Amino acid sequence: MAGSLDVRLRDGLGRCSGRVEVKWEGSWRSMGSDGNTMISDVVCQHLNCGESSNINRELFIEGEKERLEWLWNVRCRSSSAKLHECFDNTDLKPPRQIKKNIEIICKKEELKFFEGNSSCKGKVRIEKFDGTEPDWLPAKPVEENKKKAADICSAIQCGSLVSFETEQNTTYAKVTCSGSKRVTFQNPFGEKCWGMVKVCGDGKCGGVCSNTWRTNEDSKMICENVGCGNPIRAQLPLQINNLSATYRSVYCSEKVQNMNMCNFIPNENSTCEPLAQVICTDSIKAKLEDPRDKCAGKASLFYAGKWTPICQDSLDTNLKNVICKELLCGENINDQNDWTSHEESKSTGLSRIRCPASANSVSKCDLKEVSEKECIVGYLKCTEWERLLLYNKKSACSGPVYGLRNGKTQQVSSSGWGREEGQILCEYLQCGNYISHSNITKNTDEWWKMAYNCSGKKNIWGCESNDQPNQNQQQLNIQCDSKPPKILLSNNCTGEVLINKEHVCASQWDDGMSNKLCDSLNCGKALHRWATESVKTNTWHFSCTGKETLMWQCGFRKDSCKKILSVACKDSVEFSSTEKCGGKLGIRYKGQWEYVCGKLTEADTKKVCDVLKCNDQELLDEEKIAKEIKVKIDCPENHYNIFQCMHHLKDDTCSYGPAEIKCEGYTPKVGNSSVGLILGLLGGVLGLLILFLMWTNRKRLLLALRHYRNKNGKDINPDVKEMDKMDTEDRDLSEGKELFLDNDDYEDVDSLMDKSGEIFKY
Repeated sequence: MAGSLDVRLRDGLGRCSGRVEVKWEGSWRSMGSDGNTMISDVVCQHLNCGESSNINRELFIEGEKERLEWLWNVRCRSSSAKLHECFDNTDLKPPRQIKKNIEIICKKEELKFFEGNSSCKGKVRIEKFDGTEPDWLPAKPVEENKKKAADICSAIQCGSLVSFETEQNTTYAKVTCSGSKRVTFQNPFGEKCWGMVKVCGDGKCGGVCSNTWRTNEDSKMICENVGCGNPIRAQLPLQINNLSATYRSVYCSEKVQNMNMCNFIPNENSTCEPLAQVICTDSIKAKLEDPRDKCAGKASLFYAGKWTPICQDSLDTNLKNVICKELLCGENINDQNDWTSHEESKSTGLSRIRCPASANSVSKCDLKEVSEKECIVGYLKCTEWERLLLYNKKSACSGPVYGLRNGKTQQVSSSGWGREEGQILCEYLQCGNYISHSNITKNTDEWWKMAYNCSGKKNIWGCESNDQPNQNQQQLNIQCDSKPPKILLSNNCTGEVLINKEHVCASQWDDGMSNKLCDSLNCGKALHRWATESVKTNTWHFSCTGKETLMWQCGFRKDSCKKILSVACKDSVEFSSTEKCGGKLGIRYKGQWEYVCGKLTEADTKKVCDVLKCNDQELLDEEKIAKEIKVKIDCPENHYNIFQCMHHLKDDTCSYGPAEIKCEGYTPKVGNSSVGLILGLLGGVLGLLILFLMWTNRKRLLLALRHYRNKNGKDINPDVKEMDKMDTEDRDLSEGKELFLDNDDYEDVDSLMDKSGEIFKY
């Protein structure tokens, strides 16, 4: 076995370092480590490299995975044993788990690199692993050391030897190689602070295997070398496909502070994935995206090689201010006309970003705990935000161009504008394609401070420059080809707001926008707007500045929405009352009747009566009227109709109760309770009348009974005197001399019954 056994070290700094491979039955095979250092000493001695030194880091790449039966149970009795003695009792029994390859640096190994700032020129520093002090390549003997210098140039990817001379005032050699070595990043955007580690030397470039790359030491060194801050722990989304694994590993002296001076071990035939990648803090940057505004919009972070939104719950005041400062946009402001993120669908965003108040860039924030999650994307607006806009009443997509900043509009000069600038402006205005532009002469000092040159630019803000002329300016007048769709209400002048049958979101909508909409529909001014719960995935969102005259001059986009918008214009209003030409006043403007808040002035009452049409009105059913009172009538001094007088109450609070009116022709309504009362009274009166008649005719009734109660059947005719007597008695009773239904009367009736035993039957 001794004759066929051999050992070597692969992928190391030189002959005396690397991964242990054993030649077994004609094949070179890696060896697995069991932690016993005796085999390392035996290998180093076998190669005449001295003893092994300790390795406290991952230095060399793993070899190809071997078959389980190729891993031996190697045992050396001592560090001084011969190599074949360690393999005497070796078997091919598969281990229970795959062991890590044995990696060795022997003490006679040397680390060679150029000292100074040049990677391939200068004094050659030589460091050993035996604990002795480092040395430099001497100039003499010349031929011997010149050959060593040539080998060094080749070994550290610096090309061939160009010159070998003695450094002034020393005995050391000054070596110049033909090539150079440079370590940078490669990424799709050509940016310098992140990407795959790219090493170029000796005429070729490539990546470095990641399994030997130290994420702390090596990454920190390269970030500092390229002036990009510190490394962050993050993973790039994609590998750079066109970068090959040219180098297996990298080894830097502890004295080296420049990655260009390190040794990179070439990759001969092994493959490794993934390649080393680094993201430095200075690659982190922010942007704001808005279809119309500069210095405002959805907040995103360029993080780990891609733009990712920032979660709203991570956008605290410090982070907002840092983003505004970084973008030279001032500080964060709160604006109720923001695109409110609460209405939007969720997406993957960054969370847990911590920024000190003193930071002026997100790269200076604490990103150690940054994570991704599903969230609502944050939006912010800075003090320096600006917008270009039109507010011509005749057309949403043509007219004079203005710039808006700090609440003030200024005229945009036509100087320098051509078709390219016009096309980008029309796209920015969300108005389609450019048709033409012209000049408008203006006698004013209120000019927008920016000029525009869009050659090679993609957006209007990239076209800006500060070289605006101050004299002989004319205002830009643009014409674009877009004809926006109509914005309608579902029920003429009231109802849901619709654009091509698609709803409009209630967020970001204000009273001024409602007035613009109602004006455009010739429905008067807006009376009220309200939101309805409804999860829609494709609704219109608008963002207006208050300067526009038409809705399509505002910024707009589509997104999901939790509450859809409805608007009632004043021309949609109907009046009625609980009684004919009067009573409690009701109003209907969004499909249901509700009371008007009282009290009305005499003049306001007259104006309501003029539009009430009370002669043919349908009276209101009070049981079906909404209990909440939300509208009052208060006419301004100058107005042309009652619909200008209606106002929606703040907080829907009325302190007076329903308003009551009385117009000409007022007729109180007779309700069910009144009819019942009248019928009850009539019934009572009728009952009393019957009792009175019975009382006044009681004697006549008794005589009639006596007349018909004749035992022999003969008629008994009362004489006139007897009748007169009864009348006299009646008068006496009416004067209070007798009781009502006195006992004598009942006795008379009883006596008749006693005599006959029965009462006359009809």
